[in-house]
Amino acid sequence: IVAVNESWRNFAVENGNSGAITSDVGKQYLNARRESSAGEADDGGEAALTGIRAVLQGEQDLFGMEYLCPSLGEQRWFAMRVSRLKGVRQGVVVIHTDITDRITAEKKIIQSRDEWHKTFDTIPDLIAILDTDHRIVRINHAMASALKMDANDEQWLGLTCYRHVHGIETAPATCPHRMLLADGREHRAEIYEERLGGWFQVTATPLHDEEGRLIGSVHVAHDIMALKQYEQELLVSAAKFRQLHESLMDAFVKMDLQGRIIESNHVFQELLGYSSEELAHLTYSDITPPAWHATDARVVEEQILERGYSDVFQKEYVTKNGRVVPIELRGFLLRDPNGQPEALWAIVRDISERKRTETVLQEQTVRLEQEVAERRIAQELLQSQQQLLEALNLNLEERVAAGVKQCRDKDHALMQNEKMVSLGLLAASIAHEINTPIGYVSSNLRVLAQYFDQIVGYDQIRQELGCGESPPSARETIVASRMTLAIDTILKDGVDLIKESLEGAERIAEIVLGLKDFSRMDAQVCEPVVLTSCMESALAIVHHELKYVATIRTEFESRQEVLGHPGQLSQVFLNLLVNAGQAIVGPEMGEIVLRSRHDATFVYASVSDTGAGMSEEIKDRIFDPFYTTKEVGQGTGLGLSISSDIITKHHGELLVESVVGVGTRFTVKLPRTPVEA
Repeated sequence: IVAVNESWRNFAVENGNSGAITSDVGKQYLNARRESSAGEADDGGEAALTGIRAVLQGEQDLFGMEYLCPSLGEQRWFAMRVSRLKGVRQGVVVIHTDITDRITAEKKIIQSRDEWHKTFDTIPDLIAILDTDHRIVRINHAMASALKMDANDEQWLGLTCYRHVHGIETAPATCPHRMLLADGREHRAEIYEERLGGWFQVTATPLHDEEGRLIGSVHVAHDIMALKQYEQELLVSAAKFRQLHESLMDAFVKMDLQGRIIESNHVFQELLGYSSEELAHLTYSDITPPAWHATDARVVEEQILERGYSDVFQKEYVTKNGRVVPIELRGFLLRDPNGQPEALWAIVRDISERKRTETVLQEQTVRLEQEVAERRIAQELLQSQQQLLEALNLNLEERVAAGVKQCRDKDHALMQNEKMVSLGLLAASIAHEINTPIGYVSSNLRVLAQYFDQIVGYDQIRQELGCGESPPSARETIVASRMTLAIDTILKDGVDLIKESLEGAERIAEIVLGLKDFSRMDAQVCEPVVLTSCMESALAIVHHELKYVATIRTEFESRQEVLGHPGQLSQVFLNLLVNAGQAIVGPEMGEIVLRSRHDATFVYASVSDTGAGMSEEIKDRIFDPFYTTKEVGQGTGLGLSISSDIITKHHGELLVESVVGVGTRFTVKLPRTPVEA
């Protein structure tokens, strides 16, 4: 070192090297530099020495570098410049310029730039920087994600926003960026872009260069999809509120704190006779009689402003035509967003009809009280007569019970009488039916008596000739007697005569048993009954009557029991069989079919004939008492009526089907489930 200036010496002193004021001259540059930098070596020392040598040796004219120099209290940056010393053959001037402030400013600029980029990319809004030709200069990560692009990929640079974002060939007149380019001001618009995912509020802010020239815009798109949905919900809610507001059966009114009417529904307007425009120029006091003003003020002060609502109370309104209307209302307080009282509203109900009803009820109450007094007197009179009525009622109950018993006895007697009538009508047939087997039984018995006499005579001959050793002549005599007396024929015919007699006796027993079942008095308690057996008993009684007019066929598929009275049920089938036989007229034989069957619930027994059939008019009346289409002496008109009554008492039905010219079928339908008749 040949010489140093004042700044070099000051820097050395600041770093604690006061001796450098004089002693640096003559030292090696690196040693002096190390001492001037607080005794610490800097990274640029060797590089600086190399540069100085290069200039001293003429290898280059200039050398420069920047380096960090340790210093007490802080790190300082210097710019070093080495140039030839004019007038000296081998000498250089080394200038060290403190650039700490510049380096610090550059770092801050870089840091600010990095922070700006970070902030730019972390903003959730979609941001694009556009030039004056609508070309994309830069986009943030949110915009790149929405466009499915890479924000760090420069492939989107120079693309036009209207084509690659909106898919159109030119920017529309409503484009905020286009309007900004026209007037240089910030513009804002709401757009719907399906490619970006919905509704956005787009703000285009002017972007200027250092000289203030417009070079583009910052294009910020804020997602307002949720806001749009909320707005739509608000619109729907407002429409519903308006619909509810207008559909209320009660009146609605809203007023400010000075009592001016702000809003009302049509019910309130119809109640007072004013239009909404007319009410807008009125106060609450204008529609309230003066007598109620103090009450209104007290309710507002003590209830609505105090707790936010009032009790339901009654007052009066004055309508447009001056009529006073009684009303009932409840008031409420409305507050602004800061919680301060803003307005009042009320639900109002016209109680004119209620008041009229109350008046009528009061009048009726007075009348009712008078009637109660009169009834009390009448009640005392009734109580005095009640004992007499109770005594009469007891006597009447006994008489009614006796009358009911008498009616039941008569009903039972009528049923028995109908049985006897039926038997009386069939008496000749039954007698003939019994007489026929009795006749051939008697005849067979007489023949058997003669045969018995011959057998006895033959036996005597055998005994007389058969004692001891019988000679051949005796045996011939016995054989001749056997042939003369026709003993072999008697023995053969005797078996047949006995068989026929037994059959006749069985037929008589069957008829007698049927008559016994038919004519007996049934017990009060039901018993298991097979309907097929009842049909067979009735057929046994009436068979002789029917065999001359019809062939009889049975199709019994069921022997299911029901609970009932066998005598009564036999009477039903007897009536049905007699009617079937009487329905068959003409020279040709008809057919009567008896059937039985059952299902899971009911037992069915039917009697059908091929008789004349019935018209609908006759069929509708056949169960009426004393109605008959038969000739006088052939019926009482009670058979089907009694039969229907019997089946009904057995919890069943007597059904009829009939076609004129084809025939009739009666079906008895009784429940299988045990039910007391």
